[in-house]
Amino acid sequence: MRRVASGRLECDVIAPADHRVIDTMLVPAGLADYSIVFAAGRMVLAYSASDPRAAALQLSGSFAPPASVPRVAGAWHEVLTAPGARIAGAHPFLDPGGYRSHMIFELAQSSLRVPGLYNALLQHYQVTPADPAPGAAAVLGRDFSFQFTYEHTAAAAAKRDASYRYAALPESIDLSSENEARYAGSRVSIPGLGTAGSPAWVTIPASRVAWGVTIASRSRHRDAALSFLASLLGPSGRDALAAHGPPPLVPARVARASARRLPAALRGLATAY
Repeated sequence: MRRVASGRLECDVIAPADHRVIDTMLVPAGLADYSIVFAAGRMVLAYSASDPRAAALQLSGSFAPPASVPRVAGAWHEVLTAPGARIAGAHPFLDPGGYRSHMIFELAQSSLRVPGLYNALLQHYQVTPADPAPGAAAVLGRDFSFQFTYEHTAAAAAKRDASYRYAALPESIDLSSENEARYAGSRVSIPGLGTAGSPAWVTIPASRVAWGVTIASRSRHRDAALSFLASLLGPSGRDALAAHGPPPLVPARVARASARRLPAALRGLATAY
């Protein structure tokens, strides 16, 4: 989004893993007019069955997705903060998955009522390069033991790797609830767009994991972009999302304040909230 705002990247359709990025960064800068929320999910804790550090995790239930996904139990957070444990994730300034991990740290401290847990988890967090050199990507179970990730991403990884595992987190911290009041107080501040007139920093509140999509105001291929969004939000797109993730919202949603700015071709595919 920063590259789009600076003119270094031409873009027609923008679909970040957090719709609030559109609302807090692009819309105020006039780079987008609306944000359609088209999919939602939750964060899970990924680990490797062959990793001795993960063997210490207390879990409830068996791993047989999608029918059965175990849940973390007991003092699971102590395993993640044990000496030598490493939690990998993206840089919070570059990826919603990265700052959502930090939100989970904060929510875990509040939910579990463990003073200092946020800092303890943060000390075990290592940033994975956004674009690693060929063959240099960090590997779960070898270079790090745990990762907070999207469930559909974890489910796909488990199909490819027989040793890949993931566990559900408490709803109070997995960012899956539509009742976003339970996440109140958790927020992150990230650098803004870096363009003239835009704020240097933007604060994004913790909310349900939800994907957003919009058409860039500068789009030079608006008809094609509208056609793509109509497909994404229609039956074929919903079927593809249901099969591969993230799970679609049916119907998709658009904030009431910006619903009037929705293109006519999309108004029947999203409901105002």
